[in-house]
Amino acid sequence: MKERFEMKQWYAKFTTMVCISALTASLFSLPAFAAGDRSGSLQSDTVTASAYGSVTQATYGPTLTPPDVLQQDFDILYRDLSGIPTFKSLYTGGVLAIGESAFPIAAHPKRSPMIAASRYGQGRIVVAGNENYFNLGKTYSDGRSTLARNMLLWLTDESHTNNGLGNDKTNRYEDALAGSGKKIRLATTKSYYTVDPSLPIEVVKLGSWTDTALKPQKIAVAHVDWRMTDDEMEALDQYVREGGAVVVALQGWTLDYGKPTKLNNDFALQKFLNRAGIALSTGIAASEDSIVPATPFDKANHYHSLRMIDQAKALENGTITADQLEIGAPGADAGAKLAQLTQIVGETISSITSAAPLYETMRNEMAAVQQTTPLPINKSALLYRSILLNYVFSTASLEPNGTVSPYHAVWPGAVANDAPTVNDRDIEVNFDYFKPDYLRAHVPVQWTSTGLYAPAGGVVTLEVPEGTTDLEVQVGAHTDNLMSKTTWERAPIIAHKQKLVPGLNRIGSPYGGLIYLIPTKIKENTKVTVTISGAVEAPFYDLGKTTPEQWEAIRHAPAPFAELQSNRIVLTVPSSAIRNLDNPEQLMRRWDTIVEHYDELIGLGPDKPVPHTGHELRYRYVVDKQISAGYMHAGTPIMMHNDSYVQRMLDANEIFTTVWGLWHELGHNYQQSPWTWNGIGEATCNLFGMYMLERYTGKSLQKSDYDKAFEWLNSTAANKSYSHSVPGNMVFWKQLQMAYGWDLYTKLFTYYRDMPAGQLPGSDQQKIDTFVLTASKLAGENLLEFFDKWALKYSPEARVGVEALNLPAPQHPIWKLTEFPTEPERPNLALGKPADQSSTAYEGIASRAVDGITSGAWSGNSVTHTNVESQPWWQVDLGESKAIGEIAIWNRTDSCCKSRLTNYYVFVSDLPFASHSLAGTLAQPGVWSSLQTETAGSPTKVSVGKTGRYVKIQLTGRNALNLAEVQVIPNE
Repeated sequence: MKERFEMKQWYAKFTTMVCISALTASLFSLPAFAAGDRSGSLQSDTVTASAYGSVTQATYGPTLTPPDVLQQDFDILYRDLSGIPTFKSLYTGGVLAIGESAFPIAAHPKRSPMIAASRYGQGRIVVAGNENYFNLGKTYSDGRSTLARNMLLWLTDESHTNNGLGNDKTNRYEDALAGSGKKIRLATTKSYYTVDPSLPIEVVKLGSWTDTALKPQKIAVAHVDWRMTDDEMEALDQYVREGGAVVVALQGWTLDYGKPTKLNNDFALQKFLNRAGIALSTGIAASEDSIVPATPFDKANHYHSLRMIDQAKALENGTITADQLEIGAPGADAGAKLAQLTQIVGETISSITSAAPLYETMRNEMAAVQQTTPLPINKSALLYRSILLNYVFSTASLEPNGTVSPYHAVWPGAVANDAPTVNDRDIEVNFDYFKPDYLRAHVPVQWTSTGLYAPAGGVVTLEVPEGTTDLEVQVGAHTDNLMSKTTWERAPIIAHKQKLVPGLNRIGSPYGGLIYLIPTKIKENTKVTVTISGAVEAPFYDLGKTTPEQWEAIRHAPAPFAELQSNRIVLTVPSSAIRNLDNPEQLMRRWDTIVEHYDELIGLGPDKPVPHTGHELRYRYVVDKQISAGYMHAGTPIMMHNDSYVQRMLDANEIFTTVWGLWHELGHNYQQSPWTWNGIGEATCNLFGMYMLERYTGKSLQKSDYDKAFEWLNSTAANKSYSHSVPGNMVFWKQLQMAYGWDLYTKLFTYYRDMPAGQLPGSDQQKIDTFVLTASKLAGENLLEFFDKWALKYSPEARVGVEALNLPAPQHPIWKLTEFPTEPERPNLALGKPADQSSTAYEGIASRAVDGITSGAWSGNSVTHTNVESQPWWQVDLGESKAIGEIAIWNRTDSCCKSRLTNYYVFVSDLPFASHSLAGTLAQPGVWSSLQTETAGSPTKVSVGKTGRYVKIQLTGRNALNLAEVQVIPNE
């Protein structure tokens, strides 16, 4: 009793201190939030940062429950317990101590706390993150029954015997367990809740917490669940403040995950708990069958959310290091501690309601952090800020509250304030589209481009016809979620969707973006017209609909992003990239041709029967400032960086010859999963790039690919295994094509589409074996020796299957095939010989063209460079006259500069050139010349057939002259 009296004295002092703290806060209250203010949301960026000072200034001092009080509490709560059980079948939710009167009871060593308690008014509350923790229906041997007993002991520890109800009732569970024949009264609204009859507990079933006047003298403990209403919250709040006790046992994450309801806004229970300084968490604290070691009383407050927030700020400010965090399992490293701290603070931010004392502080700091933290954001250097921003970014929506993110100007871009608004624009949405799921490959999503852009913070209205269902609006093309990236170059989530309902829908995006209408369900013979107002015009070209005159006007529309749409492709690019695009029709018709070639290779056609019928869904390329993975990545949409590739994508010539990366990603969307096993995903997508190159350039691969492949094939390295990591890996697929034609791959795609679903291979080994058997069958020859040479690891069963087909062996070794037949090697007469040029710029000396290195990349330091001048020249002295058969000229390959080597002369002379003027050299007797009007390749071969000692290359106009290599080859 003396200990309880001392605890009461401490608590009286504590409540006085909290009241003073609240009064101080009210005296220095901050201005109310303007547009964007809504209950239950921490989102706002309408307040200036200067009003709040430093976001990372520590806020919470040592005002948490003192260690001596915690020791007494834990003596009760952990009586006869060495740990807390967790359950794999029903994941345990987190429970956070967020107020100064609350404290964690049990914390997972790697995640968040899962049980917490609080003193609130004159009463007490315990919250446990799993309903199993307060299952009194029977006795369990894993510790949960002991825990439930201890929770009741602590909750009723300061209650007094209720004489008013007679000698058979008590409000202290300790007294009831003493064998006096007395019971405590436990009230619940859960009709199915039962208690083991052997326990000294009388269960009082209530229909509602407002059915009767809740008095601590009558009800010792109230067992509360998530169905609490706002009216019930007030009744329970008064009950606890007057000395009552509440226990809650449930998983908070189940109220939030995948549901339209949100724990931080829609549940009176959470608001009630927040008042008392506790929060059910949106996260999972434990997902395994285990016993979590007891949390020592002197470590409990280390897991308190207020302490975690202060320590996150201290880490960002550099006043402590992660090693100094006193959380985690014994021996936990700095990374594990940081991960745990980040989880606890992040869950605190995402879980609290406006009823939490912490709420306004968080709200203010979120407003400030957006104004004071510019992009790019290095999350590891700005720990607390990044946690705050994590919540800001992940909870943004299309709610039309006028919120404008300061990050929108970085990407996707700002709209001028005076940009004209588009009103009453009708957009037709076709629900009757064909979705070919039988492809066994990626199928594009049906986005309807509107050609309209929602300005950041602006309100856009969409009028949807009555009876329309299964329709969404999306604002923003940039759907990559960058939350997991270590650095944010743009806001990590800037595209948002919302379901549309019949009638008037109002939306607004804090970032802005292109507007799309997305039918989510196919409906035959169904088209609807949606009327959009409040947007601005975006440059939008629609092949076959937009006239040249319309394009001339609309390409200057004010939106920062533009779209070019053909029958099968949509290109989404910064508007600046298309302002000077004069002929989008030619470009987009060629993009359609590319998709037609892809369909041709896999055997699709509009008139073919299912499952070989082509579709009309569009593949999309979207240019972004930062993407979630790789240099580019496939999917809907295909994502790419905002770099030089954008202009190549918009070049009608280059898309047929040099855009390997774009072909590669579109190829990923065409890959069939039944023959894409782990290790070849980055190979078979290149079949389409090889097909394009052969069609438009004559060759699929470079000689260096074959050189690397043959070196690997001839090596005796142990444990060789074919994959896309093998040097020259695409030679494997090209050799099969050279032996059996592109038709082999058409047959393969067709075969896998025809294969019954129940026969499709599942594991990687099954995929390899099925491919080995199928490829041999379709080729009509036994390919085992070819696969052996390439070290493809098929199973013995696959060998038996192929041999059972009794197919002949190939007549020639397929693994020796090449696009570059070996020619008798002839010496390069110019190699290492003295070279000169008209001038030298950027250290691109003349000798680089005779160093034996044919690579045309400037970064390789093997390309010549003159000044930009009139008719620049380069020459080499062979030392004596030689019979020259041909001259091979290797151009620079950088896309910026390869066009420089166009319209040039090749000269050969037995005598020195008397003049370096073009006219003088052409007039010199005995000089052989050849005018080359096309851009030089790698190489361009010029037949000569005469003797000469001096070779000169000279441009006809004004430019810089770049040469990667010049080879002078003698007659055979």
